[in-house]
Amino acid sequence: MLIGLASGAVLITFMITTSFQLSHWSNSIKLFNHAIKATKRNADMYYNLGLEYQKGGLYKKAIQLYQRVIDIYPKYMRAYTNLGLTYQKKGELDKSIETYKKAIEIKPDYAKAYLNLGLAYRRQGKFVEAIETYQKVINIKPDYAKAYNNLGVAYQMKGDIQAAIGMYQKAIDQDPEYLKAYNNLLTVLRLQGRHKEANDILQKALQLKRTTIPSMASD
Repeated sequence: MLIGLASGAVLITFMITTSFQLSHWSNSIKLFNHAIKATKRNADMYYNLGLEYQKGGLYKKAIQLYQRVIDIYPKYMRAYTNLGLTYQKKGELDKSIETYKKAIEIKPDYAKAYLNLGLAYRRQGKFVEAIETYQKVINIKPDYAKAYNNLGVAYQMKGDIQAAIGMYQKAIDQDPEYLKAYNNLLTVLRLQGRHKEANDILQKALQLKRTTIPSMASD
């Protein structure tokens, strides 16, 4: 009976939280739509509305809004980044790659665009291109832990385990609390049968006071 009551309480809490989130999202949509009507060429408003639609999974609408932002202000970097991400979420990887490349043409040292471009290449199975792209990110931003981690994932998927291990370790060097890198390093060490080293990594991860370790992941 107590279990049933506890489950009911969890369900009610979830429903209240979900209702609040949906209400907040709906109010944000209304707010930005109202602002756009008042200032029709305000790129920031179109961008923010695009973000809300993207968060809500309404990708077609989000794409239209990001394209509108770029029409108004062709050098709006974040619009390119999120347009590329939205295409990626829709599975339109070629369009995603094209969008990131446009952003890089405008700003050749745009590390975030390179990072996302690498992920798009990797999802296409183009591991060599992904690796080259992540290396460009590191050249631009040598302390970018996410770039080292993502480069490690690309090496791992290509089958170069030793290179992957080195990149995961570098990611941890840059960010000692980067749990995804710990997880990825732990995974490859276990696959290699290096259980003592894997256990050492696990203990370090647990010292971060985390209770779960996610599956292999990049950013």
